Amino acid sequence: MKPFRNILRLSVGDAIARAFSFLAFIYLARVMGVDSYGTIEFALSVIIYLQVFTEGGLDLWATREVAQGKSIKTLVGQIVPLRVGLGILGFGGLLLLLPLFPDYPHLQALLILFGLRAFSQAIDLRWIFMGQANMRLVAVGLIIAQVIFAAMVFGLVRDPGDVLWVPIAQFLGNLAVSGYFYYGFVRSEKTLLIRPSLRGIKRAIGPSLALGSSRGLALLSFNFDTLLLGFLLNSAAVGLYGAAYRPLTAILTVSATYGLGLFPALSRAYYHDRAEFRELALKSLRITAICAVPVGVGGSFLAGTIIELLFGAQYSGAGPVMQILAWSAMLVVLRGTFRQALAASGNQKLDLLCTAGASAINIGLNLLFIPAFGIMGAAAATLISESIWLTSAIVVSACVGVVPLRAGLMQLLRPLLAGGGMSICFIITASLPWPVQLVIAGGVFLAVLLLSGDKEVRSWVPKPSALP
Repeated sequence: MKPFRNILRLSVGDAIARAFSFLAFIYLARVMGVDSYGTIEFALSVIIYLQVFTEGGLDLWATREVAQGKSIKTLVGQIVPLRVGLGILGFGGLLLLLPLFPDYPHLQALLILFGLRAFSQAIDLRWIFMGQANMRLVAVGLIIAQVIFAAMVFGLVRDPGDVLWVPIAQFLGNLAVSGYFYYGFVRSEKTLLIRPSLRGIKRAIGPSLALGSSRGLALLSFNFDTLLLGFLLNSAAVGLYGAAYRPLTAILTVSATYGLGLFPALSRAYYHDRAEFRELALKSLRITAICAVPVGVGGSFLAGTIIELLFGAQYSGAGPVMQILAWSAMLVVLRGTFRQALAASGNQKLDLLCTAGASAINIGLNLLFIPAFGIMGAAAATLISESIWLTSAIVVSACVGVVPLRAGLMQLLRPLLAGGGMSICFIITASLPWPVQLVIAGGVFLAVLLLSGDKEVRSWVPKPSALP
């Protein structure tokens, strides 16, 4: 289906972009050491809330509006001034809160410099091209930002004393990509000016607030553990936890970008053809399940090897944590389609309800587990809350008829069975080198899918030419 070609372009572009970012952070972890790297991870976990506040759900709402054919010039005039205002408020709030954060070296300066992201993102117009399904242009923009960031990190950071170059590099990368999308706006709309206007913006407030609140609570569920580790323990604990999460974050970020690409396609289909909407949602479930299950299985069996290979022996304590977080990452990827389907169909309040419940459970479990079990407790809290969140998203989606329960679960069945076969392979081949284990287990995963009749995997197999 054509929408998935566009989503694939976006996902591939984001994967390339994230590869540059991922390598840059691996380099930072090795150069900075556990403590200084933990300070960077802690600062990023704080600043991402500023990002959500600045976006306010307005970008998602505007993406849906563009997908349904609304005037781009009008939307730009409404969205940009609001996001700039939110950026000013958010950055001011950050400055007021600085004395409350732990006294880690360079932390306050890092927070201020990372906080400049609020302004570069406020003028970022990528939502126009997301709504238009111009994923090739969006993918190029994503790559530009991360190439600039990685090049500056590799070129300027040599030891922990160079840590302030990290937020500067990120800000300049974000600013460059904002300029890139503004240029795309100028070319498509034949105008240099953004004409501010708040006329008609009231209709955006409710949906945007629900979308933004849901995103903020999702973020709280995702990284409250990192924040709490920073406050209750120390930067070394954050560094180990960040190392355990970093390989999975690279996967989850690509998954999130896939979701952003899926959102306008679902919004457009729901507006025009409900049958096509359901078909898109079910196909997305099949694809994400095929991608998600190997993350949980492979990550749990190879976590120690991955951590030592990427980060070195000093981060060995992150291995057991990654074993748990790999399963939670699988659940995050699986629930993505349900969340996007709810939002695209106008059921963002129900998505917000699921998000709020899971986030409350996550916060409570982290407060209970971290003092008792440290970073392992944080990982366990994440896994439990993500399990509850996925379950609630499946049930709610079925109740409102967005994703039928039986049809939705059937899309997950074959990949889960294949994941079981993959697990058995890892156990049997435990004495073999990890690359051999990975090849054998991956081959068995695909073979089970193929033999069980999975539509997506069968479509990858070339059909034999017809005999004369």
